[in-house]
Amino acid sequence: MKMLMRILSGMYLISLPVLALSSDFFVDPSAPINGDGTSAQPASADGGPGACNSWSGMRFQDNSRYFQRCGTTANITEMIDIRGSNVTLGAYDLNDGDVVINGCTDLPKVRGPGHSLSIAMRIREVTDVVLEYIDIGEARTALSIQAASQFIVRKSRIGAGSKVGISIMGALIGDNYRLTEDGEISGNEINSMYADYHPIDQYQPDLLADGVTFKCGVEAVWLTNNEIMDWGHDGVNVHCDADNEPPAQNNIINGNKISAQNSPYCRGFSTGGPEGKVQFNTFEDNIVKHTSARNQINGNNNIVRRNTIDTVTNNPFKSRAIGQGIHLQAYDNQVCHDNIIENNTIKATDDAAIYLYPGDGVKKNNIIRGNTIIDSGLAGGFGDSEQSPPGTAIYVGDSENVVNNIISDNVIRRTSDNMMLRTSDNMMLRTGDNSEEPALIYFRGRQLTVTEFNAEKGESGEDKIFDNIFLWGVEEMQALSAPKGLTIN
Repeated sequence: MKMLMRILSGMYLISLPVLALSSDFFVDPSAPINGDGTSAQPASADGGPGACNSWSGMRFQDNSRYFQRCGTTANITEMIDIRGSNVTLGAYDLNDGDVVINGCTDLPKVRGPGHSLSIAMRIREVTDVVLEYIDIGEARTALSIQAASQFIVRKSRIGAGSKVGISIMGALIGDNYRLTEDGEISGNEINSMYADYHPIDQYQPDLLADGVTFKCGVEAVWLTNNEIMDWGHDGVNVHCDADNEPPAQNNIINGNKISAQNSPYCRGFSTGGPEGKVQFNTFEDNIVKHTSARNQINGNNNIVRRNTIDTVTNNPFKSRAIGQGIHLQAYDNQVCHDNIIENNTIKATDDAAIYLYPGDGVKKNNIIRGNTIIDSGLAGGFGDSEQSPPGTAIYVGDSENVVNNIISDNVIRRTSDNMMLRTSDNMMLRTGDNSEEPALIYFRGRQLTVTEFNAEKGESGEDKIFDNIFLWGVEEMQALSAPKGLTIN
């Protein structure tokens, strides 16, 4: 049965594939000889001359399971290519001669020779495949998922020493294009371990890119409850701009923890593509913490809700301010319309928490509502034309490219009337006292208070602005009765 993802009454309903298995096959890279693939005589990873019972050149059979012994490392020189139907790849160990499946904490490792190997492991043209309890790394892309359906990748470690952790895409199979669809990637640690391989004080984009990248032809894939760490472009990137390929759409990215404390440059997540190419994707309930570049929302009809974005700094490797929380830009050939950004918590950003860029393409009909913004615009004196004035919470560019957006029911809070900015000279920003509302909105060339901002209803490019709230400190925040649809934690 095809694995389907639907949302009904706020719940995910997932039908998982049931595997009808015919055989198990065991690999132990530390085995002294290449066995027959039983648990008593496992195949070695090297296999020996002409061997087919090894990861290199393995021919995966339908309705079968393949296990590598816990605590071992398979050093590969060519891609492991998983194909077929009803295939499982996992881990095993022995306990007094008894086989224990997926019972180890020391996951078996698959390691390539580095970026000279394009892909360490590929799942292609498969249906009902499970990959679990495997540690994959040291290739340009650790795991590539292509033209696959009803797949599960879970409880694994992916990406050590790789440029990309997981790449997901559709593919042309013969004369027919096949989507990658109805998959689940859950409970994994997707970690570049960049600091173990390269100095973090050097930005080397050729060596480090995305933790998880959704490309064209990906639909209804669920990325959930993963820890995504230390990548060099995005933690999660959804991007499609190929004219002759289907869109990336209806994917759900939720409940992930994304961080980049040991990376020279990284944003939490981004979406982008021309009209209809990146659409109806949902980012929700993710935690993005300690990143050094803005989250970018482009494409159309995407949803970003209930995420926590905590501490976004400018980056010493960029000559402009990029420490925004969420940035809407529509750069190059991308669109940016009809996206919903709601009920997020955005705090401790070097630049504006939410930024509608005046240049590039049109930003229109986006809804920005119910967000809680705490202590934004902390990096004064950057000296860049893109930078918001110090203390800015919301930046609306003065341009005909920013039109007809709704900004409502957002709560903007300062935890102190004296904000310490993140600058080399520890400059203090005096934002006023508890009787004086500071100007925390940059609206079409003017610095406004929230009260003044709300008064701009229906003016300046048909913007719709109403019911935004400014608060001082924690006590006033707790005393507030939240606007309809807004939850304050």
